[in-house]
Amino acid sequence: MGKHTPYFELLEAQGMAGCPICRLVYKVTDRYLDAILYEAVLDPDVRAKLKGSRGFCDEHVEMLRRKPGRALGIALIYRDIIRSVAETTDAARFQGDTSPIRKLLGKRQHNVQVIEKLAASVDCPACGIGQGAADNYLDLLLAYLDDEQLYRAYAEGEGLCLP
Repeated sequence: MGKHTPYFELLEAQGMAGCPICRLVYKVTDRYLDAILYEAVLDPDVRAKLKGSRGFCDEHVEMLRRKPGRALGIALIYRDIIRSVAETTDAARFQGDTSPIRKLLGKRQHNVQVIEKLAASVDCPACGIGQGAADNYLDLLLAYLDDEQLYRAYAEGEGLCLP
C-alpha cells in the first residue's frame, strides 16, 4: 500500500496536542463547512439535504458561528429551513370537527403527527462527513501501525481519546 496525503496528515497529527483522530476529523469537517459556504450554498441538492436535516447539529452550528464573513451563506441556509418549518406548522393547524370534545380527543394524535413532520429526516451532514473521516483515519492507523515511522510517532504522542 502506498503512502498518500492522509498517511502524512495522520503522521503529523500524532505530534500535536490531543487526539490525532479528533484533530483530523475537525479539520475535515471544517473544510466541508467552508466548501458548503463558499461553493454550495446555492446548490439545490445541498439545500434540500440541509432542510431535511433541519440544519446542522449544535457542534457544527458553533463551528459555523466562528467563521467570519460567512453570515450571508448561513442566513440563506437557515432561511430555507425556517420557511420549511413554518410551512409545516401552518399546514398542521387543527382543521377538524369544531366540537370541543372531539378536538380534545383528536389533539394528541394530531400533535404526534406534527412532531413527526417537524423531525429531521436525515442526520447532520457535517456529522456524517466527520464520522466518515474518523473511520478512514482509524482504518489508516490500523493499516500502518506496523510502519515504524507511524508507530514511533503514535508511541510518542498523546494517543487516542476514548470516544
